[in-house]
Amino acid sequence: DAMSCMAGGFAHDFNNLLTVICGNLDIVTMVDQDHSDDKKLLEEAKNAALAAVDLTRQISCFSNFGILSRKNVQVEPLVRQTVDHFFNGHSDQYKIRGTCQDGRIQVDQEEISLAIGNILQNAREASAGQEIEIIIGEDEFAAPKLLSGQYLPAGKYVRIDIRDFGGGVNSEQLFRIFDPYYS
Repeated sequence: DAMSCMAGGFAHDFNNLLTVICGNLDIVTMVDQDHSDDKKLLEEAKNAALAAVDLTRQISCFSNFGILSRKNVQVEPLVRQTVDHFFNGHSDQYKIRGTCQDGRIQVDQEEISLAIGNILQNAREASAGQEIEIIIGEDEFAAPKLLSGQYLPAGKYVRIDIRDFGGGVNSEQLFRIFDPYYS
């Protein structure tokens, strides 16, 4: 609880500072049109500040006061858009199969897209150029279930499988895959 509170406070205060920095950088880049060298440096500063905003957002997820924007979205179009964006139009590198046309989830779209992108990056590195398969489906459990070390209450779930042809994760490391600071 103490770490959650600290992460939330840090993320909130840091985000406030970054808002001022990003706002001022926006104003300066709009006003200072004549100095192209200065503008390039300002754009680099702005990009660094935006990266810091993204990092702050990730830190805030560890707190009870996280900056999340959950919406009710259809999972299949969200996954398709994320995958298409990740592969930048190279549709020969992946195949998507979807059987979840009406599946809706309450999710922060940026967070789930980031998670899918991270898994796709891992799959790309592991599969040595072979096609990656993404399957969107649904599962329903009549009773609670323990799946990959995670407790799932009974109910209906959307499932996203990302399959590559790499060697896999050894059993000693399997339970660390959700640790954001473990690689």
